[in-house]
Amino acid sequence: MAQPQVIRGTWDELATHADELRNCGELTLIVPARPEGEGTAQNGTEPGDLHQRLAAIVAEAESLESEPGKPLRDPLEAEWGAGVEEKYRKMGFKF
Repeated sequence: MAQPQVIRGTWDELATHADELRNCGELTLIVPARPEGEGTAQNGTEPGDLHQRLAAIVAEAESLESEPGKPLRDPLEAEWGAGVEEKYRKMGFKF
């Protein structure tokens, strides 16, 4: 019977062991619970900071002037483009 092995680390560190763990059968992963109210991300920023940064990036992106793309001569390309445009419109993006 194989001895249990403990590997600790971040997701990236554990990923380096992917080949050796691939055919091990059952694995147990223990993720420490965060205390209530703790919302600091791994990089040390608060969720509110991230939302503010994202809002600033989105505002800057919306202020950019768009340039029309090349006209779509291929009907399949045009249909695909219209579908992608509709998808992103439903997600709240402005064109």
